[in-house]
Amino acid sequence: KEFVFAIFVLLVLQPLVMAHPDDEPRGVQPDSVLWGLDRAIEQLSLLLTFNSEKKVTKGLEIAHERLLEVKVMIKGNKTKRAELAIKEHKRALDFIKDRVAGVAGSANEEVELLSDVENEISEQELEVEEMRLGGAELTDEQKTAIKNLIDVFDAGKEDIEIKIKFKHDQLKVRIKS
Repeated sequence: KEFVFAIFVLLVLQPLVMAHPDDEPRGVQPDSVLWGLDRAIEQLSLLLTFNSEKKVTKGLEIAHERLLEVKVMIKGNKTKRAELAIKEHKRALDFIKDRVAGVAGSANEEVELLSDVENEISEQELEVEEMRLGGAELTDEQKTAIKNLIDVFDAGKEDIEIKIKFKHDQLKVRIKS
């Protein structure tokens, strides 16, 4: 009973924890012993989201959160924990990529969602670039972590862009017919 109640409380409180400034990570950080539980709660939240558009939106929020965590871990010279957050960021990007093509709704809703995805990915790209440019006073480990993030982000971004282009092409065909 207590476990179910704890999960319920965490699911209810998660949106409150997420109401935070956009440039700071929300909730538990990768250097906390509770980080794995926080990831599990996010996954449960995604599982309990049945609307495909909302799943993509949640995936975008999670990817952004992981990126902010990477930033904090690198800044704090916690590169091993930054690497964990980078892996989770890749996982979030893969989730978005896998869900974008399956979104079904009106053409306007789909175009709007695709635009939101493109905008969020562009914002994340700027944040990654900002980290890369701020590397003058970083240690070699920090620079390596940033390079790993850039590699993972670029690959994920490219995959998502391919899926978005495919979805746009499907929409064009659907609208013409």
